[in-house]
Amino acid sequence: PEAAVNAFERAYSEMLSADGKEPIAAMVAPMLGTQMLALLPLAAEYEIPLVTVSGTASITERGNPYIFRFFPGDAVVKTAHARYAVEESEAKRPAILSQTTAYGQSGREHLTRVLTNLGTPPVLDEGLDVSVKDMLPVLSKVRAAGADILLLHLHAGSTALVIRQAASMGLGLPIVAG
Repeated sequence: PEAAVNAFERAYSEMLSADGKEPIAAMVAPMLGTQMLALLPLAAEYEIPLVTVSGTASITERGNPYIFRFFPGDAVVKTAHARYAVEESEAKRPAILSQTTAYGQSGREHLTRVLTNLGTPPVLDEGLDVSVKDMLPVLSKVRAAGADILLLHLHAGSTALVIRQAASMGLGLPIVAG
């Protein structure tokens, strides 16, 4: 977040013309939710539109008129994710693995709510730090919980590790990633 704020301030000050008028039409903003959340007050203060592909739902839920997302937010994506698991895959006992980042927690919140509203609350809901490399302990929890499908809302590296280690241990569950 601090790096994003510093970069915004530096870019803004460098773009001011000699007469102090703002030649900036908009800024391309980071995709990381924590960085975007830190930039919301600056976008409003300087009235600079920020364009992002961040999926963190609260970025556009806070009513800031200077934030534009060119990627569906978690409220949309996780509804489709949950509905696919329940309606198409006919899951009855979903398990969720999400990242502990702002991105992961935003998706987790929406995914859990939609699953619960569909009458299939998660039998396991675990958060993983991005530094975790050994997924066997959490995959063992998924198996012990009796899940019939595994839903992932993780960053790419963690998703790849879960899928690889689930295959290696013979987990035998469908895995649906965002």
